[in-house]
Amino acid sequence: MCVKDHRGPRFHGDFPIPGEGDVDHAQVFRVLLEAGFSGPCLIERVDGNMRAADMPLDAIDAALAKAKTHLDAAVAQAHA
Repeated sequence: MCVKDHRGPRFHGDFPIPGEGDVDHAQVFRVLLEAGFSGPCLIERVDGNMRAADMPLDAIDAALAKAKTHLDAAVAQAHA
């Protein structure tokens, strides 16, 4: 499953670090767990409203680390 977040109205191009936008990832994971999903998840976007190609590599690494922390917490909430 590809995981990303979104902020703003539909079709708005702001995809913040997962866990820092409007998506309730804990609820998404709850639904997936109830459906028997146990597959891998891939963090798709962490670039906000800029292009990932314009982000320094260390900023991308830091954003991915924050995303993992947020998503680990969301999975723990889904299991609770």
